[in-house]
Amino acid sequence: MKASETIQIFPSRLDLEPLPIEGFLPSEQLAVEDDSSIKPSGPIEYRLNAQLLGSEILIQGEVEAEVELSCARCTEFYSTKLGDSVFVRCFELSEVEDGFDLADDVREAVLLEIPSFPLCSEDCKGFCSKCKQNLNIGSCDCVVDKGDDRWSQLDEFKI
Repeated sequence: MKASETIQIFPSRLDLEPLPIEGFLPSEQLAVEDDSSIKPSGPIEYRLNAQLLGSEILIQGEVEAEVELSCARCTEFYSTKLGDSVFVRCFELSEVEDGFDLADDVREAVLLEIPSFPLCSEDCKGFCSKCKQNLNIGSCDCVVDKGDDRWSQLDEFKI
């Protein structure tokens, strides 16, 4: 696979048979420097096919990138792959006659796969709200306040 900062598609090179387009974009293309909860750890890989379908250009394939995400419970970073295994884009031939760059679409497909509540594991225990101890590593001696018990009578209510 080849490295590039763009994914140029030229309609004049396409026909009815799918044209394979493979390579990778540098991890800097994710442009997440302002977000401390994600760190790119590898390039954005793409395996696409481009073809003409009447008056349209169809691009389909898969994209993925290795990243480190901050767990929403314990704030530790963990490695994962983000990607879109059904990447599909369609363009009107009349709008892109001179060619176009697909890099932003590939970047967007990866970023849209970032979970809204990333977890290092489903059974992550998070951290203690008092002493900030990571409960995945060890327990703490803090006493957990059970909160307002005015509603505790309802716990015994049977329907």
